[in-house]
Amino acid sequence: MVQILEYLPPSYVNKKLQTRYSVANAEEAHHHSSELIDRRSANYQPSSWNHVLFGLANEQDIEVYINNLLQNLEDEGRCMLDGEDLEPFSLLEMINDIDHLGLSYRFSQSIKHGLDKLRLLEESTQSLHVSALYFRLLRQHGCEISPDADIFERFKDQSGNFNKNLAREIRGMLSLFEASHLAYEGESILNEAKSFASLHLKDSKEFVGSNMSEQITHALELAYHYRMRRQEARWHIEALPKYFLSDANYSSFEVWKFSLAELHFNGIGRLPYNGLLSVILRWWKVVGLADKLDFARDRLMESFFRSVGMAYEPRFSKCRIAVTKAFTLITVLDDIYDVYGSIDELEQLTDAIVRYVTKYSILL
Repeated sequence: MVQILEYLPPSYVNKKLQTRYSVANAEEAHHHSSELIDRRSANYQPSSWNHVLFGLANEQDIEVYINNLLQNLEDEGRCMLDGEDLEPFSLLEMINDIDHLGLSYRFSQSIKHGLDKLRLLEESTQSLHVSALYFRLLRQHGCEISPDADIFERFKDQSGNFNKNLAREIRGMLSLFEASHLAYEGESILNEAKSFASLHLKDSKEFVGSNMSEQITHALELAYHYRMRRQEARWHIEALPKYFLSDANYSSFEVWKFSLAELHFNGIGRLPYNGLLSVILRWWKVVGLADKLDFARDRLMESFFRSVGMAYEPRFSKCRIAVTKAFTLITVLDDIYDVYGSIDELEQLTDAIVRYVTKYSILL
């Protein structure tokens, strides 16, 4: 912000800060200018966060211990994913579960290998659930696949509409609904699938069990493709115990994925975020805008949460820091323009920012 002062008109700087930008003169100038300008207020509430991060003294020891546990569980998972005797449908379900639990980046190579094997599945798929899940997983992971031909067209009747008997296959309808949100422009069959599936899913909620009804409600509220992956992982982890209580014949894979997901989410998965928060909190304290500009919103933690939604994987830590800083400063600038500044002040500030950005963009 200090650098931008050199781009403000001399008359504006002299009027506001007098000479050498002394703190006393600046505060006096601000006091006099506020008397002349009728300042507005949006009555924003202060941040509900105290900006103090409590870390564990032995966090490094805990990280080593949890890493060892995770490594063993992940090795077990890779053996299952890479197993030659794993049925195609089981492989589909396993990749889907790993995706929903926010763990796909830890099994990227095994998932890629599994998807390559699944390409042989297209001609042998029969059920709507398997076909829709197959299509969604391949497209979600960047594989070339068309929804026409043998994927969805064969589920239509002679009139060209989706067969109404499909409404009885609830899991298939749910998978079809999720797959329809990955449509490219011009893929009308997926638009038809979305309308068809959403209509019948709404009608079916009262005829299914509580667990399936909850899944349908969750999907209709917002499809998986649009959800924040970290928050989605938490929802599925909390839903897993309900599955164990409702089905006594759960498999060893169900136990494995719950153990891995909970350990990752509540253990090692949170440590990179704690480290980033420390960096961001120190930066925000040094900048000091929350204390100096009491009329503006302090939305540091909310901005960080948005950055996690955009890029939750540990390797994108620099991206999260940059996004958090940008969103936080944009929020402050928004309040300066919308709430606090006068027309004359904002015109001069805008001119200063434009000249500042123009100069430094040339250096880039």
